[in-house]
Amino acid sequence: MPQRVSSNTTYTLPLYRGITYSKTFTYQDSAGVGINLTGKEIQVKVKDVFPALLSIGSDLPTTTLGSSVTITDAVNGKFNVHISDEETETAELGSGRWWIELHDAGDVLLLWRDAVDVNDP
Repeated sequence: MPQRVSSNTTYTLPLYRGITYSKTFTYQDSAGVGINLTGKEIQVKVKDVFPALLSIGSDLPTTTLGSSVTITDAVNGKFNVHISDEETETAELGSGRWWIELHDAGDVLLLWRDAVDVNDP
């Protein structure tokens, strides 16, 4: 089931070292209707648990370790966040921050921000 993304929800990103994280999210309005992402880009950033800021996005190439963001159903606001097992293996145990940005016609909007927890499996 996709995770709903809106300004009034929270979701701590659970990462396990050496384990792939892949989840579909839906950007929705307060009535639960998907917001059209056609012509827009989604970026996900993770800070304080990787050697450097992890920045993945639908407009960015897949990282050298295989992580990416893919808009899977633009009309209904769906996108997938994929953080590879190779990428999570480089994460430090502990907590950090992550956020989702919407890039639209030169504007960058913060859709969501929350904590990230990295554990051993």
